[in-house]
Amino acid sequence: MVTPPFLLKLIAISQGIQTPEAVEFRKKPKIIRMPQGVQFLVKPVEEKDGLLRLNRIKGEYYLEYLDENFPVKIQDPYFIDKLSNFVIASGSSLFIFPCGGGEIFFSPIKNTEPAKKNIPRLNIDTFVDEIKPLFKKSDFDTVFFVNTGSAEEDGGVFKLQPFIRLISKNFRVLIGARVSPPMRKEWIDWTYAIGVDIIWYDLLCYNKSHYLKHSGDKRKYELTIEALLHAITVFPKGCVLAGLFAGLEPIEDTIEGIEFFISKGIIPILEIDPSFPLPLKQLLSLYEKLAKTIKKHRINLNHIGNMDHILTPAELSKLTLRKIKVKENLYNAISRKLLSSAIRNMYKIRRNLIVREVK
Repeated sequence: MVTPPFLLKLIAISQGIQTPEAVEFRKKPKIIRMPQGVQFLVKPVEEKDGLLRLNRIKGEYYLEYLDENFPVKIQDPYFIDKLSNFVIASGSSLFIFPCGGGEIFFSPIKNTEPAKKNIPRLNIDTFVDEIKPLFKKSDFDTVFFVNTGSAEEDGGVFKLQPFIRLISKNFRVLIGARVSPPMRKEWIDWTYAIGVDIIWYDLLCYNKSHYLKHSGDKRKYELTIEALLHAITVFPKGCVLAGLFAGLEPIEDTIEGIEFFISKGIIPILEIDPSFPLPLKQLLSLYEKLAKTIKKHRINLNHIGNMDHILTPAELSKLTLRKIKVKENLYNAISRKLLSSAIRNMYKIRRNLIVREVK
């Protein structure tokens, strides 16, 4: 039985990859691309750790798992040196950190802390010209603006407004915001009105007592739940994302959270922090539950693409747990671009119908 590519990706992002012979790979994270169109960003690990091993044979790379070998391609992540602290590419998405601190390997504990003051900010005047080279290298269909460390009333979204407007004006992409929950619901309405298509709030874990063990901020837990439930009344169905981190609570509680959010039309985004490891069997059960529950509630995931550091629900809808239909170039660039354009136009019409212009 051929191992599904999604399983290799899940193992890679949760455990890393042994790189005993690929010495140059060990210096920094790399993107691994499989023929089936699946790709992922990983950090190398020590030779004794991990189930996956990257070998180089006669100039070609192979990913070894148990008794199987998969031909893969290796590439550097897309980035611009002077923007490395602000802009990170991940699959079909571009993550922009206007307040700095850009890190694709997100730590749920570290990023609950308030943002530091007096650190460099992204230059609004040169922003568009500086990121244009990235769009020439890859067809991104979603740009996520990230400001998760804000303790301000608006949850950090107000500072993103000028950048959101610039992206909307210069690039044909969906706009997402990954921010802290605001203290007033009106900020969620405002966020949608200024052009954000997808809103993303990180809850960390669903069980409140375990959340408090990791964060200690009872009010933020309550604000996040309130923000998610209000956002689904404002944003289109499936465009509200709840960040959950596997391993921060018992698996039964995470499954309960998955069922609760999806029943409300909210999409859980499961992330993995290696600091809180889960056995592979439990990880599989979580993703299987996520895939089955989304299918049961018939939620459209066309607006959520693939990411290099996360196994997204959109990927799970194409890569089932028991059977994989191998398709060359699974995420066909042309069809994906046309679909993304149609979704943007639909969201734009919806927004024009229900909100007034925001100055």
